[in-house]
Amino acid sequence: MSATHTPESHTPESLSAHLSHLLGAPVHLEVRRDRSVPVQARAMRFLPFARGGVELKVHELFLSAPPTVHQDMAAWLKVGKRAKASCQRLDHWIQGALQTLPPLQPRRLRLQHQGRVHDLQAIQLELLGSELAHAFEGFPQTSEPRHPIPHITWGRAGRGKKVRSIRLGSYNTENNLVRIHPRLDQPAVPERFVRYIVFHELLHAIYPSQKDRSGRWIHHTPKFKARERQFPDYAFALEWEKSTLFRVI
Repeated sequence: MSATHTPESHTPESLSAHLSHLLGAPVHLEVRRDRSVPVQARAMRFLPFARGGVELKVHELFLSAPPTVHQDMAAWLKVGKRAKASCQRLDHWIQGALQTLPPLQPRRLRLQHQGRVHDLQAIQLELLGSELAHAFEGFPQTSEPRHPIPHITWGRAGRGKKVRSIRLGSYNTENNLVRIHPRLDQPAVPERFVRYIVFHELLHAIYPSQKDRSGRWIHHTPKFKARERQFPDYAFALEWEKSTLFRVI
């Protein structure tokens, strides 16, 4: 669904201004089409709330939402789960609005799993036969329902960007796709570390994000974290990332 700017609709700029007015603090708004996490917010760091405000990512459905939805969102941004009635109304509206969207059309994925150094598909298949055995369809063959095996690929390298922070991997629920940052595809990065990153992203397919009581999305649930700590090279991966990763990349 593409937002149509009727007189009752907002543009991203006008919605940002409107929410800033309701909240009494700046709202740095990003409008997108992510159905898996239709709302995501975090306070701006290092600044008082009244000056820094919040970074807010919302589905484009919010551009044409009723005024009451924007009011409930502002209440949630102000006090979180203490705005219980607003949170409940907001959740109810989101669920209903998402159901009005047409089914997603499958996109042809362009996968590149063989890197210059590391082969992501080989790493994934090895994990499916060992640490993640019985978690996905066909590994091993079973009549019990399992998760479909995610696609996996190296991501695209950004051009001319200085590295201040880096997202090593991601999992997209809509197309069941794991992406691994291409800067990890170099001889100085141990395969043990790449294997851990692939393992981490595959866990997202097994333990999807959930909402807590305040309506905040939890991307690493307690079950996710407990399973992750069982990874044989977990301690090595954390230490290598802390001591060596940014020096190498």
